[in-house]
Amino acid sequence: MDLPEITSKDSRDVLTIRASAFAMFLLSLGMFFVAVNAVLVAHWGLSGWNIDLQPDSFNRWVFLGSLVTLVVVHEALHAFAALHWGKVPYNSIRFGVKLKWLIAYCHCSSPMKMGAFRIYTLLPLAVTTVVTGLVLWWAPTVWTLLLFSLAFSASTGDVLIYFKIREFPDDLWVQEHPSGIGCYVWPAGQSPPE
Repeated sequence: MDLPEITSKDSRDVLTIRASAFAMFLLSLGMFFVAVNAVLVAHWGLSGWNIDLQPDSFNRWVFLGSLVTLVVVHEALHAFAALHWGKVPYNSIRFGVKLKWLIAYCHCSSPMKMGAFRIYTLLPLAVTTVVTGLVLWWAPTVWTLLLFSLAFSASTGDVLIYFKIREFPDDLWVQEHPSGIGCYVWPAGQSPPE
């Protein structure tokens, strides 16, 4: 994991926290592997609950539509958390796609308190994992297993940043990094420039 670095931003000492692409890749693979194996253990361990693992149960169009919906909902949940808990203005929210990494993103340019930022970071993971888990339980097929595993592993950057900021007090100011996965954290008693 990358160690936070101190940078000077507007003549104040601000902590810069970043997640490396390599760490994200490894964690994403690990989270996907854990999700698939947890479901398979449940499949073999729970009587009466069987996943249809036959290739013909894979409906690629339903899967692709569900995957696009998952990505849109994930990013919308980030925006909802920033607006509701972070109390940021609407014009500070921006959506896009980073073609280099093939990921969609929601970016908030306004600072918020650390407690709200933690919610902003983890809300999509909590909601999409639970919803896709319920879909998997209701319709246990190969495509719902993949959808659940992708929902869990799609939050890799969010999880990395959360673990790097989990020990900070809730009342510190934090702002999402403008160009990468990370954030700036202001020291106690300081707030971001207007």
